[in-house]
Amino acid sequence: MPKILIVDDEDAIRRTLQDLLRDEGHEAETAAGAKEAISRIADGDIDVALLDVRLTADARAMDGLG
Repeated sequence: MPKILIVDDEDAIRRTLQDLLRDEGHEAETAAGAKEAISRIADGDIDVALLDVRLTADARAMDGLG
C-alpha cells in the first residue's frame, strides 16, 4: 500500500488528516515542516505527499510550493 506523508505546521491538521486516511485503510505519516518532509522523502519510502502551501515554521526557507 502506498505511504502518504502529510506536511503541515499545525498539529491538529496533521493528526486529523492522518486519522482520516488511516480510517480509510491508508498508511499515513506526518511531518511538521519542509525540512522534515524532505528528509523523510529522501529515505525513499514515501509515495505521496500532501503539502500545506504556507509552512510558518519554514517560512524563510521554503514552503509547500517550492
